[in-house]
Amino acid sequence: MAVEQEAIRQLRQEIAELRRFVRQEHGRTHEISQGDEYRPAIENSGTLLARQRTLNFSTGLTASVDPDNKRIVIVAGGGAPTDAEYVVEAAHGSLSAEVLIGTVIETAVYGSLSVAAKNGRLKFPSDSFYILRDTGSILAPWGPIFPMTEPVDGDFAWVNQGGASVVTTNGGIHLNAPASGSNSLRIRTKSAPSTPYTITMAFIPKIYQESAHMCGLVFRQSSDGKCVIFGLNFNTTDKWRFLGEKWNSPTSFNSAYTTPENPLLTNTWFFRIADDGSNRIMSFSYDGQNFMTMHTVGRTDFLTADQVGFFADSANASHDCGITILSWVEG
Repeated sequence: MAVEQEAIRQLRQEIAELRRFVRQEHGRTHEISQGDEYRPAIENSGTLLARQRTLNFSTGLTASVDPDNKRIVIVAGGGAPTDAEYVVEAAHGSLSAEVLIGTVIETAVYGSLSVAAKNGRLKFPSDSFYILRDTGSILAPWGPIFPMTEPVDGDFAWVNQGGASVVTTNGGIHLNAPASGSNSLRIRTKSAPSTPYTITMAFIPKIYQESAHMCGLVFRQSSDGKCVIFGLNFNTTDKWRFLGEKWNSPTSFNSAYTTPENPLLTNTWFFRIADDGSNRIMSFSYDGQNFMTMHTVGRTDFLTADQVGFFADSANASHDCGITILSWVEG
């Protein structure tokens, strides 16, 4: 980046010098019309006046440099290329616009992507499992890739933090629950959206294969601390299972709604909780697109949730437990 900025600085100086020569030789100014803003950074540090050179700018202008006579000849072209030929980005720190050859990035929904046309272009569909590379003849998928919405740690607050901690250094949110000899839900909560709502969380569990490790989503009633959890757990009979449970508080278990065992294990999980105005619904998915309902109950059963969040709990004295939130989507 430093080399590019220095080259741009030198190019701007040289353009200003060339403009002065135009005035001297022709008695009038030939504007280069932001050609220096659109031209990619030159790779060397020599002056334009030291050699014969032709500059092709995105404005369509061509400047032919005559160093012997200290003169340039400027020919106006047909204007800037169309969006089909260039992508213009206006957020560059040094340039007012940055021109990239080719329409290299596309972010439409999968079913609306343009067909293969030019080798090297990339497609990032907003609703698909793939990143696609245009080979010029086909769109070759790379993946599976899951569309994500990065969670914002600052949106959440602690409930029963104790020795728990969160880390966001590498993206997402990692919640670590310290080893403990008893159940203690370490929870990050936020206000629940207005009904009807759906919350979808993509996460990776950090669960040791021993009893009393669990993590997942939570409904919470702030007035008395009651919780309903939707979790993943390795239990005392050496089985993986889902948890749909009621808790009087983060440290006091009440009873279970359902605890189906032996789900198909995967690296990245997608859990969903919803309140449709009549019922609370817990669902899960292996691909983030197609969900299966695990449990449904009336929205005011046991509690009326005004908070939602995620949790981890290690009721094991030897090992921590944790959860990494990769995506949090409310809708």
